[in-house]
Amino acid sequence: MIDLLTMQQMHTAEFHAIKARAERTDASLDNINARLDSMERRLDDLLISMSQLLNWINPR
Repeated sequence: MIDLLTMQQMHTAEFHAIKARAERTDASLDNINARLDSMERRLDDLLISMSQLLNWINPR
C-alpha cells in the first residue's frame, strides 16, 4: 500500500514534470514569436523594395 509520503512525492514529481514541460513550451513559443517577427520585418523590407522598384520602372 502506498503511504501518504510516497503519494505526496509522486504528486510533487508530477507537478515538476508538468512545470518543466510548460517552461519548454513557453520557450518554444517565444522562439516561434521571434522568428515570426523577423519574417514580418523581412516581408516589410521586401514590400518596400518592390514598391521602390515599381516606382523606378513606372514613375508617376
